[in-house]
Amino acid sequence: MNLKEFKNQFLNSKRNQTADLLKGLAVIFMIQVHLIELFARQDIFSSNIGSVLLFFGGPPAAPLFMAVMGYYIAQSKKTFFYNFKRGILLFAGGILLNIGLNLHLLWKVSHGNSQIDPLKLIFGADILQLAGLSIIIISLLKISFKKNLFFYLIFAVAILYFHNISLKINLSDNYLVFVQAFLWGDLEWSYFPLIPWLFYPLLGFMYSLFIKKVNLDQSSKDFLGLFAAILTYVTINYGIEIAADLKNYYHHNWLYSLWVVQFLILIVYLTEKIEMLLGKSNLLIFIKWLGKNVTAVYVFQWIIIGNIATALYKTQNWIELILWFIVICFLVAVLVITFEKLKVKIKTT
Repeated sequence: MNLKEFKNQFLNSKRNQTADLLKGLAVIFMIQVHLIELFARQDIFSSNIGSVLLFFGGPPAAPLFMAVMGYYIAQSKKTFFYNFKRGILLFAGGILLNIGLNLHLLWKVSHGNSQIDPLKLIFGADILQLAGLSIIIISLLKISFKKNLFFYLIFAVAILYFHNISLKINLSDNYLVFVQAFLWGDLEWSYFPLIPWLFYPLLGFMYSLFIKKVNLDQSSKDFLGLFAAILTYVTINYGIEIAADLKNYYHHNWLYSLWVVQFLILIVYLTEKIEMLLGKSNLLIFIKWLGKNVTAVYVFQWIIIGNIATALYKTQNWIELILWFIVICFLVAVLVITFEKLKVKIKTT
């Protein structure tokens, strides 16, 4: 495949290139952090480099992805009923993905080789369920708040405030706790509960409204980028410390949410600069293609990593981790290309 064919295959110039690059980077960070969490030996996981890699699988991954999603919800002209259906499908898809990525482990549980509660595997509150619920709620807010930025801001602040209260509220019913896991609290299988994680798609949504009201010139963007860079440099140890402690990260407080806000400002600013300078390079075209197909990439990487992890849990050294990262990225790319071709074939028959 020559350069022209490569770009024709992977580059869609009609799309927002920076947004696709952001989503592509986010899903790459997710792949590496899943490897660190599940494949890496404990000494690697607990090392300083391990903490940095966990950080890159933290603020630049899920919060960034959710913020970009919120931005697109604000831009979308789709009806509430369309978004409601999409949210339900994403939520249901997240449950199916939980089953798919844990098939090997569920098989071991069914044969008495593991004592893990299978319901905690199946109903784990992960990012697809969060995305589905967020789309539904923000679509409802669009009907109520219209384009009033102030109302969305108050709602976002209320989410962060209620998060501290919600940690003290636990449902006692054995089955209701599985519902609670998707909504609030710090249950062990609740990785991305709606509260406080709804804050990030709301952040992206509010950013979209803000830039329509206030047209930031380049000097203003440079000032914000520089300010965020200085603030990140001064406080980076705090950012890494929380992200490297997975329970604290999944259920972080309002202060860390605000830290993530300024860090995302820096990430977006730097990504825009990288897109301007290197946006036509083969590597960035490929990463943007991953971003364009982010849901499929996310699903395939989790199915592969989740099932292999049952056999290799916390046994791999640095060289093996690097090789696994390359192999999984390659396999995911092949699967996504095949999946996209299959969709086209179905549509044309």
